[in-house]
Amino acid sequence: MRDLHKALVVTALSAALVIGSLAVAWARQVPFLTSGDLQRIGRAALEAAVDAAIDVGGLGDAVEDLEGRVALGLQRAGFPEASVQVVRRNDFDPMAAFFVELVSGEVTARVSVEGLTDPLLAIRLGVHRPIAREPADPLEAHGRTSVLEACVARGYYHAAQGAPDLFARLENRTADPYHFGLETFLPGEAPLTLDHQHFRTGTFGLSPEDKRRYGLG
Repeated sequence: MRDLHKALVVTALSAALVIGSLAVAWARQVPFLTSGDLQRIGRAALEAAVDAAIDVGGLGDAVEDLEGRVALGLQRAGFPEASVQVVRRNDFDPMAAFFVELVSGEVTARVSVEGLTDPLLAIRLGVHRPIAREPADPLEAHGRTSVLEACVARGYYHAAQGAPDLFARLENRTADPYHFGLETFLPGEAPLTLDHQHFRTGTFGLSPEDKRRYGLG
């Protein structure tokens, strides 16, 4: 009976040690990554990428740069998923130019580009304009004076096939043939122009096609 009692005590102590070890391991485990975490870290990485692009006059590979910044941000936050992928939905969806999709393991997050400083205007003109999506839809509504005036005054951006998206803008490029991008009006002494076209030609004025798109011609 005494031996049985000892055996029970030893078994109970062993179980307690195992449970204690499991509890310590659980307490020390890496936190579970959520889409909110990825979105928050991704937004901070985007802001840092914009600052870097403006400082150096354009990034070499904006997608790779952002993936590295997000991965580093995840590591610093204590998450193991150091591998991050940027998915560019704006190759088919024009309005996807207003967000960046990030994938880390099984977690995805969409990060809005609105509110970010447009790196292209900052690099080329020294103008720090935040990206803001034009609320007027369709584009032809710009034919109304009130809509056009509000758009120009507030520096709204429009989705456009021939315009550079955020990543092209981070690289100080004025076009991207594979992805829908963003364009904004630049007012001047001459008639309005679209930013990327002005950077290509150095002149002001809208093409007949652009005027038709915006209901101005």
